[in-house]
Amino acid sequence: MGFSRAELLYQGRRTLQNLFTGPPAVAFVPALALAGYWFGGEATLWPIALGVPMLVFLAGAEAKRNGPATTRQAAVINPGLLKRVAQVAMGTARSNGSSAVCILFGPSGALPDGPAGKAMRAALLLRLRDGLRDNDTAGWTEDGTLAVVLQPGQMLDLDAAQQAARRLQARLEDPVPAQSRLWHVSIAVGIATSTRLRPGASGADLVAAAVTALQDARSAGASAVRIFAPTRRAATRPAHVGAVTAKQALAALEAGQIVPWFQPQLCTETGRISGVEALARWQNQTRGLIAPDQFLPALERANALPKLCDAMLVQSCQALRAWDAEGADIPAIAVNFSEQDLTDPLLVDRVRHTLETYGIAPQRLRVEVTESVALGPSNTEAANAVSQLADLGCRIDLDDFGTGATTLTALQRVPVHRLKIDRSFVTRVDRDNHQHQLLAAIVGLAERLGVETLAEGVESHGEHALVAQMGCTHVQGFGIARPMPADLIPNWVEDHKTRLARLPRLSLVRGTGTALGGG
Repeated sequence: MGFSRAELLYQGRRTLQNLFTGPPAVAFVPALALAGYWFGGEATLWPIALGVPMLVFLAGAEAKRNGPATTRQAAVINPGLLKRVAQVAMGTARSNGSSAVCILFGPSGALPDGPAGKAMRAALLLRLRDGLRDNDTAGWTEDGTLAVVLQPGQMLDLDAAQQAARRLQARLEDPVPAQSRLWHVSIAVGIATSTRLRPGASGADLVAAAVTALQDARSAGASAVRIFAPTRRAATRPAHVGAVTAKQALAALEAGQIVPWFQPQLCTETGRISGVEALARWQNQTRGLIAPDQFLPALERANALPKLCDAMLVQSCQALRAWDAEGADIPAIAVNFSEQDLTDPLLVDRVRHTLETYGIAPQRLRVEVTESVALGPSNTEAANAVSQLADLGCRIDLDDFGTGATTLTALQRVPVHRLKIDRSFVTRVDRDNHQHQLLAAIVGLAERLGVETLAEGVESHGEHALVAQMGCTHVQGFGIARPMPADLIPNWVEDHKTRLARLPRLSLVRGTGTALGGG
């Protein structure tokens, strides 16, 4: 397999250390002393009785001096070594019928440069290694992720691997002191296990599967954890293959390839579904499902966002009417409106016409606008359009709240019915006191202004429970449900109703969430 001489010597030394530092070495001392007495008399009794424990002590001191196996490796683990370590783990797993696991931890965004970044990398690696066994492997990869290979064991199944990943993630996301300040890092996690790979898979396949899982986690948002599924093709090339041109994106829109997928939103007071958000997805025949961050900029360059908005609105109304016919209880649907949409003088007439065509009450359309678009000091046209849509009866959601420069004066300029709290304030809220305080301040402001709140990007049960306890009236995120095609929504609604019926009822009384400003 091409191990270097240094690596072979290293493995040999670990074997000797395991022999003399493990519990069996001490247990065999009486037997060794008795054998020495039988074959060598009293002259060998005392050297064995005293010498073997001394060797155990010295070997343990050497192990402690050098640290665990992972800590003696370089801070950066190159791709070749990572694949070889994974290959060894795969071989061991096959021989004893267990599972090998590769976990990749990806910080959101780049760590700072200079001494602060160096100190953070060292601290994060130390935290990771302190949470592993001596024979597990960990190190920074060349692309800035932390890689872990867990050595196989009979108890290391998928659930155990996921629990280990969550535990290590919690360690890594604790605030990191560096250069006289605390740094907060969100960590996405990708997990791959040998039991989910094809028969005869290699260590390189295990690593590639973990890369694919990490890509899925990063696309899901900060602190997401994803496990490689057999239906997902392992990453053998970069996630973004070729830039989307404006011509390609416009052709896809006109061909009906860009369609809305819908992500459910829940009311925290009742647990019932309170609406869905329409999210644009490009169903490309050769590249599969393309996320909006890859084609929206191209459509914006082509000044085609109003065409996209029309397509999303029409298809959303069609879906809402179909759900009504099937008996699926979807109270409202949220559609995103861009600055190009809101500065179109014909927008309100187009929205009114579409709603009337499909028989959708205006109150069931939630107009999502960002802070910078609706409340910017120079966006008078956009603010007027939002006010007119509110006059029509539509509900106004202020998206990504907390990331812009909204002032209380600006909030009075347009009617706002609900604040969508950005994911950056929701992540780790159940584990980070600073996040807890920021979210509590936003929720308190909304309650005093008489508007509802929706926590975006809820990933875990802990986040869901805490934002509900703090008074957020709605939640949305992968912890609730992933975006899905329109035809899957009715089944999801029925499944959710079944789950909800099994839970004990708890009624809470809150405000009505009336609009602010001139609506």
